[in-house]
Amino acid sequence: MKMIDEIDTACKMQVKVHIGGESESATKMNLRAGKFKMIIDEPENMGGSIEGPSPVQVLLMALAGCLNVTGHQVAKEKRFGTFKDEYYN
Repeated sequence: MKMIDEIDTACKMQVKVHIGGESESATKMNLRAGKFKMIIDEPENMGGSIEGPSPVQVLLMALAGCLNVTGHQVAKEKRFGTFKDEYYN
């Protein structure tokens, strides 16, 4: 029963996320997330100036971050010990 209580508590956690951004051009966007700033830009062959990762790269980085958090949580709940994940293209 204790394991179910821990999972129920984890599911009830809420996080408010605030982001903002300004489009500088058709391929480049300046973004803010809390105290962090980021430029998303397309590669040169798509009309960008490669001043930051592409939208697809950012999406995949976000997915990797989610997989990391989920993997660590599952390893903790199953008592697997340390979880280490690596993703490469």
